[in-house]
Amino acid sequence: MFDVQIFDEKKFLSKKDISLIKKVSKFIFIEEKLKNKIIFELHIIDNNESQKINKQYRNKDYPTDVISFSFWEEGLLKTALLGEIYLSYEKVVSQAEEFKHSFERELGFLVSHGIYHLLGYDHEEEDEAKIMFGKQYQVLKLCGLGSVND
Repeated sequence: MFDVQIFDEKKFLSKKDISLIKKVSKFIFIEEKLKNKIIFELHIIDNNESQKINKQYRNKDYPTDVISFSFWEEGLLKTALLGEIYLSYEKVVSQAEEFKHSFERELGFLVSHGIYHLLGYDHEEEDEAKIMFGKQYQVLKLCGLGSVND
């Protein structure tokens, strides 16, 4: 069982967006065969807040699309709270335009990206990236948001 707690103070998300986030999350938890109760927080923010967080925690002074803070340690979950994801709504919009695909596809991609980081996946090395992005594309396909190779 999983639960996503969505914090959207500026009311960026529609009900349809929230449903999509829950659908993507559910498919990941099914695909990863997670059986324990797991909760994660998703904070929908603007580029200004994204830049502040990126500067504070990554020493990079520009807005980013998604930042994850995982409470997963060595494959063992110490608490039901898996972690926190901060997602820039403005980046979802601009990157959907930049990559010439739908807002929904970009939202699904970035939510899945954040969740996989919470689960301990990374993309710093080529082999890690292949695994992580492969999982993301599979989830997008299952959710009807694109083919495996998009």
